[in-house]
Amino acid sequence: MTKTYVAVYTATLAASPERIWSVVRDFGSVASWNPIARESRLVADGERELVTPDGTTVRERQISSDDGARHLTYQMVTFPIPVSAQTNQILVRPGESDGEASIRFEASFVPIDGVDPDVVMGINLSAFAAASRGLAEHLGVALIRASL
Repeated sequence: MTKTYVAVYTATLAASPERIWSVVRDFGSVASWNPIARESRLVADGERELVTPDGTTVRERQISSDDGARHLTYQMVTFPIPVSAQTNQILVRPGESDGEASIRFEASFVPIDGVDPDVVMGINLSAFAAASRGLAEHLGVALIRASL
């Protein structure tokens, strides 16, 4: 039986949930805020293609987006990490204080045979940490805290 693992990373930013969501919800513009994407664009059938800083092309398919819940789900179609399947989710919620919001990144993945799941976990958590920092920088706000 194939086992699915889950990586979760949450960051709190000094911005409203609406402001964060207005950036994150634009599926084709991930390169504007996420440093792991040098370029990004929408392609056919709800997919985006992005190019990483090292020139690797990645394709991701949007599964769902809910503006009311500020929730985005997408599946990796082509990927540079050692998984046979991966689905990511991003959820934006109000923070503990006014002027704050949390952004939760989650990856559900199946490592390819022979790959230590902790390696893939580390890759995902590192990518989510970079995304959080990039989003804070893009918005010009503080990254207040982050947790695994």
